[in-house]
Parts: sequence; C-alpha cells; structure tokens
Amino acid sequence: MKKIKSIAIVWEQIDWGGVDSYLLYLLNNEKFKQIDVTIFSNENNKGLKRFVKLNKNLSVKIVKYKSLLNLELKNTLLKKFYFFFKPIFFVFTYFQLKQLLGKDKFDVYFGVCGGYGQIRGEMAGTLSASSLKIPVISLGIHHACVFPPPFMNFFISLVNNRISKIISSVITVSEATKKTLFFKSNLLDNDKIDTVIIHHGVSSEPIKNKDDSINKSKNILEAGIISRIEEYKGHRDLINAINKLPKDYLEKIRINIIGDGELKEMESLRLLVKSYGLNNVIFKGYVDKPITEIINELDLVLSLTRSFEGFGLSLLEGASQGIPIIATDVGAVTEFLDRNFSLIIKPSSPEEIKERLIDFIENKEKWSEKAKVYKDIILSNFNEDKMAEQYINHFNQKLNTK
Repeated sequence: MKKIKSIAIVWEQIDWGGVDSYLLYLLNNEKFKQIDVTIFSNENNKGLKRFVKLNKNLSVKIVKYKSLLNLELKNTLLKKFYFFFKPIFFVFTYFQLKQLLGKDKFDVYFGVCGGYGQIRGEMAGTLSASSLKIPVISLGIHHACVFPPPFMNFFISLVNNRISKIISSVITVSEATKKTLFFKSNLLDNDKIDTVIIHHGVSSEPIKNKDDSINKSKNILEAGIISRIEEYKGHRDLINAINKLPKDYLEKIRINIIGDGELKEMESLRLLVKSYGLNNVIFKGYVDKPITEIINELDLVLSLTRSFEGFGLSLLEGASQGIPIIATDVGAVTEFLDRNFSLIIKPSSPEEIKERLIDFIENKEKWSEKAKVYKDIILSNFNEDKMAEQYINHFNQKLNTK
C-alpha cells in the first residue's frame, strides 16, 4: 500500500484568519511531521507570517511568490478595473505555479481555500497540478462560497467545469460548508466529485504557564470576540447590546474586541462606542500570539456572525479550554456546540445578546461548570490527532485508487 510522502499546499489569502490556525494544528501534529510538506503562498499573506512565527514543524518548507490575484488595492476605481484583468492574472498564476510545483515531485496537491468561488490561486494551482500529473489533487474549503461579480460568471464556470473533471476530492470542514458549496451555489458538480467532511481539531495539550486565577481576583468579567472586523461578523450587534445593559451590569463586564479588519468598519464601530459613552469596550486590534493564549485570559468567548460561519475555530478553541460561549446559530456552529452547554442565540439580535450577557453575569458559576464538563467532550471528538489521521488516511486512500 502506497503512503503519502510529500504534499504541496497552495494557500492564497491576504489577511490572518481561521485558516492559518487550522494549518498550525494540522501540520504541527506528529503525524504530519513524517511527511515532506511544502506551502506555496502569496508573499503578502498575513496569515502566512503568523504561521511561520508559530510553526513548530521544522520540516515544512515555505515557497513565497508574488500573486497578482491577491493585490491589496485601496483605490475604489482601481478595484473595479482589477476584476476585469483577473482572468489574465489567473493564466499568469497558472504558469507561475506550474513552474514552482514542477521543481519537486509531490504525491498530493492540496489547495486550501478560505472561501470558494472567486478567481483564486488555489484554483490555478489545481489546473497546474493536473498538467504536472500529480497523483492526488484535492481542495480544502473552509467557508461559504464567495460569489464573483456577474460579468465573471462565464470564466468561473469554465474553470469550475474543468476542476470538476480533474479533482480527486473536495474536503470541507463542515456539513454546512458542503451544503452551501454544492446545493446553494452549484459552483462544483456534486455528482462528479468525492466530497469528505473533516471537522477541525485542536490541541489537547494544556497551555504552558496557564494561570486559572488570572481573572478570579477581579470583579470584572472579561469577554472577548476574536475575529476579523467585518460587518457580517456582528460587532455592531454586540455594541448595541452592551449599550442596552443596565448600569450595574455594565460595571461587571468588559468587552475585548480582538482583531483588525476593514478600516471603514473599524472606524464606524469606534465612533459608535464613543457616541454611547461606553468605557468597557476595548479595541485590542490584532494580537500577535496563539489564539489559545488569548482565550485563556477570558471568562467568556463571543461569536456573533450574522450570516454564515464555515466552522468557527475560535469557538472550538474556547470550548476546548472550558470557557463559556455565546454564539449565533449560523453555519456550522451547532455541528460542534451543544445548546445544553453553550448560549446559542439567533443572529442579528442585540436584545437577545443583552439577555444572554445578563444570564451569564448572574449565573457565571453555572455556565463555567457546564463549560468545564463540555471541554472533555470537545477534546474527545475534535482533537488535532483525529483530524490529522483523517486527512492522511484520505490522501492514502486516494493515492491507492489511482
């Protein structure tokens, strides 16, 4: 039986996010340390910088390239024209990746997509891998589909049609992502593609220097929302909810907004906090350390996404540490969070957020005990060993059916 010895991972993005955390868990696992791993990524990928800093798998090789498909453009007019040139940039990226991938021999090509549907380097890499006859070609998709502008539909359909014919499999991180990809968007042909769901997994190792008394001496509860700042992530709903809290509750909790993002949205949120006169909402910005260490400093983890969550890795990380959670019922959240142990609410509802915050403040010990019990369930079902084993078994299976 053949076993995977080498894998090429193509991963394009601009900002940090859940994908870099996922790759850290997957590739730092002992099982992947037996495999030669090469990551090909655009040089302006902030997530890659975070990966490189926190990566402990010294066998991972990094190859950076300048991607014309992921340029950071601030000028609105340039952004509009940029889309018209993307098909040309796609062809350029195809040849660029073909040259880079062709320098070594790989058993598996794995394109890691934060979201699928735009003209992306992972898609160009998929076509490049096929032309190089890499035995196994898979795409890993983490989020809902990102729909291209209407005038790009014809080009996208051509690319997707070709990918549907050559790809070995698609790995989605949740049932919700799978349904969105195949049944709501119809971007890829479900009848032709073997689709596997492999949930995220986190480390079961205890945090070094963990101080369980970090907040117990305080009278203020520390709550945190950890995500990129974008409108659909629900930060505005949280601020509106905090403004509705009675004064005696306001004095008992502090909200930490952790992460950066769209400048316009960030400024708008700051102005909203200022207009309400809220002194207990703190903008921490991007914090350059492992998410688990950030979560360790919190009493409550919040995720208030309005529309879709491909998985919600920060929630899994919070649950794996026994931290209580308030989360909106969107996407894959209830695939791993149990309503009996977490505070699950409907999206876009400041009033319900307020009620759940009051519930948590009044019953902190109850929800903390529930979270500690649920921690063992999470670590049993969503650990990095299980995730890594599922990926390797899947790739080995595909390698032996060629």
